[in-house]
Amino acid sequence: WGEETRTDFENPTLLHPERAEKRPHCRLSRAYDALGRLLPEWPETLAGHIYFHRNEFEGGDPEDRVLAYTRYTPEGGILVVHNLDAMQNRQVVCKRVDLPETMLDQAGPKRVFDTYSFFCDETDPPEISMEDTGVFVRVGPLQSVVIRLEGRR
Repeated sequence: WGEETRTDFENPTLLHPERAEKRPHCRLSRAYDALGRLLPEWPETLAGHIYFHRNEFEGGDPEDRVLAYTRYTPEGGILVVHNLDAMQNRQVVCKRVDLPETMLDQAGPKRVFDTYSFFCDETDPPEISMEDTGVFVRVGPLQSVVIRLEGRR
């Protein structure tokens, strides 16, 4: 779903028509191959807890088109954000009260995986910032990012 979206049941519509001559889905395949290689570096994905962030409230997306969740252990965690909308940018605010305590004193969120980096040579990175209310993330259409949130060790 990273390279095309269906407008009806029969005809695919390319998100990037300039890539029509290239083999389909090869960049998406490379992105998920890279993701598979990174998983061992993130122990939270195998042994951590999970918390799904609601996004339809103040500061979030009223249509709730973003899937955001935190995988965490006492040592730290990762925040995973997926924009499920194929047409527009979306945002999420993961509130401080919903983040594990060990993740609140960290220096700042660090993007460790971004599907757009595999598709576009010169793409704007997702907007990620730590604010008073929590972690703010704005992602592009169908973009997925993994953000490292390290706590006290």
